[in-house]
Amino acid sequence: MLIAGAGLFITCNFDKETNTVKLSRYRWFGTLGKTVFQYYLNEITDVKLERVDTSIDAYFFRVILVLESGDNLPLTPNYTSNYINGDSIVKLTKDFLELKHKDNAR
Repeated sequence: MLIAGAGLFITCNFDKETNTVKLSRYRWFGTLGKTVFQYYLNEITDVKLERVDTSIDAYFFRVILVLESGDNLPLTPNYTSNYINGDSIVKLTKDFLELKHKDNAR
């Protein structure tokens, strides 16, 4: 999965065989650096569509992984108004991780 926004690109590699998820964040195609984070899949307790209210009566969303530590890891670099696309990413990820589906936007 590759997600891009405003010069930031995120690749997510979920691997059940090694029980890991690796998030690689690139700025401007790697010319401004790359950061890699790795977590165990069993550390992920939920996948959510995080919602932010705006002052113009609109909502913006981004997909996050919720870790058992309580930390949130954004899978999308920016908030977007596209609820349907974000909700699809949440459902696919939850299916892969075999997590239960709930109301995703919080």
